[in-house]
This record gives sequence, C-alpha cells and structure tokens, in this order.
Amino acid sequence: MKMAYNTEELQKLFHYSRQTITRMEKDGRLHRLYGLPGVWYRASDVRELCEFEEPAHSDEEWEAVTDELLRLKDEVSELRRRLENVQIAACGGESK
Repeated sequence: MKMAYNTEELQKLFHYSRQTITRMEKDGRLHRLYGLPGVWYRASDVRELCEFEEPAHSDEEWEAVTDELLRLKDEVSELRRRLENVQIAACGGESK
C-alpha cells in the first residue's frame, strides 16, 4: 500500500499542474509530509480526492436549473432579435 505521493505522481494521476497541486496544499485538500527529502503528500488525502463524488441534486433543484435554462434561452433569442433589428436599422433598412 502506497503511503505517500510526490508532486510528479500527482500531476500524472490528476492531470494537474504543479501550481494546482500547490493550491490544493494551501487550501487544505493535500497535506505535505515534512521530514522526507523532496515534496511528498499523504496517500490518505489522495485517496479522498479520488473518491470524491458530486453531490446528488434533488428533483426540485433540477427543475429550477431547467427552468432557468429555458428562461435564459428565451432571453438570448430576444436579444438576438433586437440585435438583428439594430443591425438592420444601422444599415438603413426597416426593423422587424
């Protein structure tokens, strides 16, 4: 069983940059093991990151997100229509 991971191993495992791994250390997701040559992180932290699951969303949350998406789609359509009218007017034509 692996007890520690170095920065290079984490970069390969997660496809993260060295800067991202440093930020993870600063925000407490990874804990550096001092007293070892080089930079090493606790394997238990790495396992926790590997087991992270996106929290489940309730039906109400999905419905709210879907409603917001539909509202934003309508808003985008209206803004596109208005922009088209502005373009027509700028070119000397009649707007819709």
